Amino acid sequence: MLPTNFLETLGQVQLPEEVHARIHDLVARKLAGDELGMGAPDALLNTLIEEQLNKWSRPLFDVRSQVGLSQELENVLVHVLTEGEL
Repeated sequence: MLPTNFLETLGQVQLPEEVHARIHDLVARKLAGDELGMGAPDALLNTLIEEQLNKWSRPLFDVRSQVGLSQELENVLVHVLTEGEL
């Protein structure tokens, strides 16, 4: 398996421009050896990570209502099936 080019992969992800800029800055500092876990956490990135983890941790199957897929997942599936892409 070939190594993944993180910045190339990141360029394919739809995120707010400010998030992209913060990640690029963090990667540049890490490559320079300046950012090795000693800096203050980035509040914007931490908030984004927390929001995504919370979103992904929601159950996809609601036993009480017998609903199988979350509305978000259903919308993505409909889009993929009708448009053929993400």
